[in-house]
Amino acid sequence: MVEGNVLGLSAFLLVILASLVVAFFVVARQTYLVYLRQLFRETYHIKLNDTVSIARRFDDGTGHFFLVYPQWRFPNKDGSCDRRRANNAICYGKSVLEVGGFRISSTQPVHIVWLVNALRRRDVTIAQSSEEATKYQQALRMKRMIAEANTLDSLVERYGESKSYTEFEKFCAHLFRAQGYRAEVTPATNDGGCDVLLYEGSELVALVECKCFSLSHKVGRPLLQKLYGANAVLHAKRLIFVTTSEFTPEAQKYACDLNGSMELVDGHALLKMMEKNVVPDGAKLPIALDEWKLTREDLVARYPPDYPPPAIDLG
Repeated sequence: MVEGNVLGLSAFLLVILASLVVAFFVVARQTYLVYLRQLFRETYHIKLNDTVSIARRFDDGTGHFFLVYPQWRFPNKDGSCDRRRANNAICYGKSVLEVGGFRISSTQPVHIVWLVNALRRRDVTIAQSSEEATKYQQALRMKRMIAEANTLDSLVERYGESKSYTEFEKFCAHLFRAQGYRAEVTPATNDGGCDVLLYEGSELVALVECKCFSLSHKVGRPLLQKLYGANAVLHAKRLIFVTTSEFTPEAQKYACDLNGSMELVDGHALLKMMEKNVVPDGAKLPIALDEWKLTREDLVARYPPDYPPPAIDLG
């Protein structure tokens, strides 16, 4: 009887001891992770989102990241949820950033991209992801096109009315970026009455409409009115209408009556913009970070259409 009690007490004490050891390691791990977050904040002056994980790594002097996007276990062809499957669910991977002595991971790529952009603003070098490398090459091709487009005829030939409207919009966006703006091309299927949004920092400063018309196809007042109407929602300070052609007298009078809030850039003025912002002899313009870094729009295109990324300003 006594021996049984002793064995029972020993087993009980072993359970208590094991529980204390487990608790110690749990507390020690949590304390270590809090320490790592604080160390990261002291190193880069950035507070990590609570949803991301952090670990140590060997600092080899490089910074890089890769993204893994959520997807439905059983998706439709467009990536949306196949609702015929009762057990369908979102599957998450781990997006990872390695920088300095830290390894940051998250199931939401948007958190990693936000962190990458924040670090780069602090002059931390992080290599391009595969998505960024693709955007960089697209920007490089656009620069080459800009350098080749020396005349209005060549612009109309390349981007004219029977060609792709969106390519001319991208062309104009690059010209405005060369002037120091952050320029975003609006979606082709839902542009809201304008083609390009111009920002200074985070402030929307101008709406731009772009029309690549032949010289015989002049821009009339109705197109200007459409641009003006688009601003009833967005409230930008400036409106800019860019064309390879000219404006009718009625269109010019309409813009004049708006007391300078609408700027008209005809073919002649567009050529001057190109001459000012394109490097002579066909050399490439520098490709700014804003032209190839990832935006929320880039991530939206890669997430399932019915499961967009969190609404975070990626900067």
